[in-house]
Amino acid sequence: MAREFPATTQQVSISQLVRDHILVQGWRYVIVVNGVKLDGMLTVRSIKSVPMRHWNSTLVGDIMTPSNQLQTAHPQQLAATLLEQMDQFRIDGMPVLEDGNVTGVVTRDALVHLGKTRAEFGV
Repeated sequence: MAREFPATTQQVSISQLVRDHILVQGWRYVIVVNGVKLDGMLTVRSIKSVPMRHWNSTLVGDIMTPSNQLQTAHPQQLAATLLEQMDQFRIDGMPVLEDGNVTGVVTRDALVHLGKTRAEFGV
């Protein structure tokens, strides 16, 4: 689990998010928060579904996937279980919640890397 993750609020325009973060830092997803509470998640695929001419007038909250439609993880969840869940729902990342607060994010790439490293050590 990565404790640092790309985050924004619902009130940011898609144009601002793309200009200030997606293109500068290469974010592929964004966790949408209200303080430390999960509001939703936004992916590059969701952003690309909106015509560019509407990016200034479209807010993150307008196109994010709301938290009640997201798959989430908990800090003690096993890597194998997380990968199964990601495969089942065809997703590449999940917010990690503890007591309803976002504490991190887990991605498919990180889990695959962990598996390779463990295999190298025979664990």
